[in-house]
Amino acid sequence: MPAQESSDMLSNHDDLPLTTTPTFGGLPMDVRDLLLRMLPDEETLKAAVLSCKAFHDAYKSRKESIDKEVLDNRKAFEQRIEHRKIIQNLLSTLDALRRLSMRYPETERELERRLNLRMEAEL
Repeated sequence: MPAQESSDMLSNHDDLPLTTTPTFGGLPMDVRDLLLRMLPDEETLKAAVLSCKAFHDAYKSRKESIDKEVLDNRKAFEQRIEHRKIIQNLLSTLDALRRLSMRYPETERELERRLNLRMEAEL
């Protein structure tokens, strides 16, 4: 498209405002509801609901389901943190065992033997 044509198209819209200020109140109720459901914890939910009438209205209309989902979000986050701690501990233990087995090769064989005995006993 030639430059002249595109500038003519733009000039046809001179009466439109160049900027508009979007608001949460302008969002559909379902979108506000979804935004509240995605919050990570109850403290953040409370801050959002108290900060904006549009969020407050969305929260009032679906309070129980939003509360449940935000609680689930917090629990999932806490669980991920706990899993990371467990993995870090396991990696540290493995690293220590690896260093120990390099210094004392017989230790690795002994640990393997004990592990095998324990597994056989559990069967």
